[in-house]
Amino acid sequence: MLDYVKVDHEADPYSVAYTIALNALVARAKSKGELVAHLKKRGIEDEVASATIFRLQEAGLIDDEEFARAWTHYLSELLLANFALAGSIKILLMPPSMRSMMKMNTEWHLNLP
Repeated sequence: MLDYVKVDHEADPYSVAYTIALNALVARAKSKGELVAHLKKRGIEDEVASATIFRLQEAGLIDDEEFARAWTHYLSELLLANFALAGSIKILLMPPSMRSMMKMNTEWHLNLP
């Protein structure tokens, strides 16, 4: 796990950029594009940003394919959770007689005791 590091603005630009990028990765994994945009926003020159991204990739701290897999998994889990929550809310808003009828139908279809 990464920890925040104080940025020494007196250091060489490559060290500054690397520290800024590492700090950005503490909160959550980021794509290469997100880090490039973050470095540019912080005033890092393109050449320095490119070298920093390369160094992070070599260290295994940036992997766009793994990031995409993890992000897709997170979004699908979030979507499923929202569907489950919406379904639960709909069931809770039903009159008790409809809920018991729905339970009976579900048990019959699933052969539950």
